[in-house]
Amino acid sequence: MLSAFLILFVGNGIHLLIGDPYFERARPETSSVRLGWIFVSIGVGAISLIWWAHHENRMTKKKIEK
Repeated sequence: MLSAFLILFVGNGIHLLIGDPYFERARPETSSVRLGWIFVSIGVGAISLIWWAHHENRMTKKKIEK
């Protein structure tokens, strides 16, 4: 589930960086709005990755203690 969020948000950020000509024709946006979406997408992906690493670290410690 978490990997799906990572792929979705990081992929969306990369897609917005590259650009989509159909999206730009259908809904022209200013560069600041696009830049905002890029930061939001990559930020959510980074937070998800940090949370996943923290969760895996806790699970590993629990396995070692047993």
